[in-house]
Amino acid sequence: MTNASNERSLTDHAKNPRVWLGVAIAVVAFAFIAQNRDPVVSNLFMLQFTAPAWLTLTLVFLLGMATGWLVKRRR
Repeated sequence: MTNASNERSLTDHAKNPRVWLGVAIAVVAFAFIAQNRDPVVSNLFMLQFTAPAWLTLTLVFLLGMATGWLVKRRR
């Protein structure tokens, strides 16, 4: 891959509205996570645990990103 084609690829990627939508969602998620720091009780099946809300939200956000990445790679 030449340097010119690599630069063109980055420019095309930056113009993609899906990229900007993804960045906007990540920024909103980060702001939401940063503002929710109180401890919360979470239930998963029969397990119950207490953790800071930011940690729980971050984990769910990362799991959602991983799921989206895995689904996209299968297509």
